[in-house]
Amino acid sequence: YLNPATSDYREGYPFMGGYADRNPFLRYEQYARVQAAPALKYKELKELVDVNISFETLPVQLRLDYFDLNGQEFLVPITVEFPNHELSYVEANGVQTATIAIYGLITSIKGEVIQEFDDDVQSSFKVEHRESGLRRTSLYQKVAILDRSVRYKVDLVLKDQQSGKTGVIRQAIIPPRHQDDELWASSV
Repeated sequence: YLNPATSDYREGYPFMGGYADRNPFLRYEQYARVQAAPALKYKELKELVDVNISFETLPVQLRLDYFDLNGQEFLVPITVEFPNHELSYVEANGVQTATIAIYGLITSIKGEVIQEFDDDVQSSFKVEHRESGLRRTSLYQKVAILDRSVRYKVDLVLKDQQSGKTGVIRQAIIPPRHQDDELWASSV
């Protein structure tokens, strides 16, 4: 037990009795840093979306499904499928692995950024299963919760890290319309 009258009980605790007591904005700054989105790993993929260049050396397919959450919001799983035979695999310890960098941007029709993400996807299989592995496809899925009354656009850029092949997809996200008193099923 430390007695505040006889010892400095604040010693060893950062910001106790120091600058934080005198500057109320320091807490706001710290809160903003904690709540900030993580830094993007693939800024060069974001530039492809910003420039609005559309080319495809990596063929990809996009599927959007819709699930009604309540009267105002819906859940949209964004599924991307790409063929394994288009990827460049590297062998290590008897396993062939391809790494794909993915950058995605969901914006409203007004241009507001709703969600921004980047991820790494690995496709791998054992060397003895190479033939069957190359005949298959790999999947990536990201889920977004969106407002029913707004139309959106999704921009996706995929890049094979070994070969540099790139695929760009731009597609509208248009929520299905239905009345509250009607029977409705999801798109799945």
